This record gives sequence, C-alpha cells and structure tokens, in this order.
Amino acid sequence: MARLDGRQLVAALPAPEQAFVERLLRGAEAAGVVVWAVGGPVRDALLRRPVRDLDLLVEPEHAGEVERLAREAIGSDGELV
Repeated sequence: MARLDGRQLVAALPAPEQAFVERLLRGAEAAGVVVWAVGGPVRDALLRRPVRDLDLLVEPEHAGEVERLAREAIGSDGELV
C-alpha cells in the first residue's frame, strides 16, 4: 500500500491553499491539536491526481480552537467552507 506523508499532500495543493494549510497546521501543532487529512484529496494525492482542496478532521473537542486558527490563517480575504 502506498504511503503518503502530510508534507507531500500539502505540497500538492495550489500555492494559496498551501500557505493557508501550513499556517493552520503550525497553529494546531502549537495548540497541541492533532489534524488528519481525510477523504478525496488523500485519494487523489495517492493516485497522483491534482489536489485542489483539503478535507481536515479534528477531535470534536478541538473544533472551536481549529476554527479560530483557520480564520486567523485565512485572513480577511478568504472564505471558510
């Protein structure tokens, strides 16, 4: 089975998304929050297809903290979906 390093997945993203995810992950690590990449983007990276977005999963008790980190990371010009 193929292995995928998180850095490879982030590197497969378009540059603006890459910068956002890197900021988010740095903040999550500093807060002691574990973040998992899941779903179609992981599949696409494993199959060497273009990765256009990223689905992230956190433990429910950290959801509020990660949302705050995401809003900080994306800045006033971005939109969280």
